[in-house]
Amino acid sequence: MQVMEPQNIRKVARIAEEKRVQGQSAPSSSKTIANTLDSTHAQGEAAKVESQYQILADFIVKAKGTCPECYCRRGDFIKHFSGERCREKHGKCLRCRLDQNGPDGHGVKSCPAMSLSSSVGAGTRGRSFQVCYRCALPSGKQDRFGFHPENKVMNQCDSNFDGIAEAVGWYLYREEPAVLGSIFPGIEDLSAKEYSIWMGVTDATHGPAPWPNIIKLVVAFIENRSRET
Repeated sequence: MQVMEPQNIRKVARIAEEKRVQGQSAPSSSKTIANTLDSTHAQGEAAKVESQYQILADFIVKAKGTCPECYCRRGDFIKHFSGERCREKHGKCLRCRLDQNGPDGHGVKSCPAMSLSSSVGAGTRGRSFQVCYRCALPSGKQDRFGFHPENKVMNQCDSNFDGIAEAVGWYLYREEPAVLGSIFPGIEDLSAKEYSIWMGVTDATHGPAPWPNIIKLVVAFIENRSRET
């Protein structure tokens, strides 16, 4: 039996290792297919978000300075006089829109629901993106669509979307639960507290843009309204 010289052993071992590494780095057909599917899915998600952005952008232009409560119920963009309070809010909890004269009636101070800002804050905390707590739209580096033209967020939010998401969300929950359920099945059965938490939840795998649940709901509601008119 011929004994290999040490240098030959090292050479054979090196060649074997190089072949092993090359085999690992060369993509298999299944990996190639998976990568192609992932790429196609990502492109589809990006196109979907672009479409949602356009829906929101067009709506914001039309809704600027108008009452979201009136839009929810009539589908019209109505402006109230300065200081005038929308009658749709009269006698209701200003947070969850529950009738204060009912058996479970209450005001904001005793409302079990979270405010939208608290909900969005809790739903996005620890994530790798930023959302304005005031309007629930992307902010900072994630605001690639320019919802906040001067990058003003929170109490200085300049998206012109402040109050709209909250109005739509609670209108559907209180007055159109069947519509809410048709968009997100089962959500209409949540308690007010559970629902308020759900509104702010934003998926960790958020794709091209971080949409909290409430923004997804608003987009679907606007689309439904546009089909009705």
